[in-house]
Amino acid sequence: MRASRADAPTVLFLHGNSGNLSNRADQFRQILDSGFGLYAPTYRGYPGSEGTPSETAMIADALAHFDRVEAAGAPIILYGQSLGTGVAAAVAAERDAEALILEAPYTGAVDIAAKSYPWLPVSLLMKDPLLTRERIGNVTEPVLIVHGTQDTVVPFAHGETLYGLANNPKEMAVMEGADHRDLWARGLWQRVLSFLSQI
Repeated sequence: MRASRADAPTVLFLHGNSGNLSNRADQFRQILDSGFGLYAPTYRGYPGSEGTPSETAMIADALAHFDRVEAAGAPIILYGQSLGTGVAAAVAAERDAEALILEAPYTGAVDIAAKSYPWLPVSLLMKDPLLTRERIGNVTEPVLIVHGTQDTVVPFAHGETLYGLANNPKEMAVMEGADHRDLWARGLWQRVLSFLSQI
């Protein structure tokens, strides 16, 4: 959906793992009500999309989506949510966006798995490690990391680590007491708008 303001960017929204795009209607409404454009694809193998998801496929598809939006002439805000943060960071490392927003990001999907299954050689078994910690240093766009201090899915320490690895300009929005799924209800989008107004 195109921006309702002539000068507004389009948000390329790379969603998290749970639910589907319809579950994010309230979040999308906040973006659109701000006058921004919105492009929210889904991943291969997810509801509404054929194929099999993999790290390679998700990143390749996201790069193609970025190029499609860019060809339409709109400036782009890359927005990664949870699972999508690793994909968004990979795209930002290869393309030039206005900014990269990471909502509850992980240092690596493999790091989350290793914490959950410490008795397994996860790094050897996992085909899609999604190592955001190895890509964030190649991102030159302004970076905003938003993370809840009580996140029980992706620990807050992941966001802190990525913030330390990111290049300037960068900002970390610490959402005190917030868990993984209530960031938007606690004013996440207002924090994003404040960040974007300063870059």
